[in-house]
Amino acid sequence: SIALSGLFLFKAWACSQSATHAAQLVRSQVLLKRLESYPMDVPTLSSSAIAKAVKPFRKHSDAGVAGLASKLFKSWKAVAAAAGLQ
Repeated sequence: SIALSGLFLFKAWACSQSATHAAQLVRSQVLLKRLESYPMDVPTLSSSAIAKAVKPFRKHSDAGVAGLASKLFKSWKAVAAAAGLQ
């Protein structure tokens, strides 16, 4: 599983308000694509709260970012459901 420190760094970096809109868009796309490659399990999802950081991106004004975030969120919900959680 992914190191928790990396997930916390993701949340801080992706949500940074100091970057321009274009930079935030690129950051979001790159980071969401990277998160797709990480195997997630329930303990990691629970302890990192990464889903809470990604959830708002599902309503992003950029369709690409919103689509990536929705895909991730859906896959993580499936991980939780497979473990018997909601």
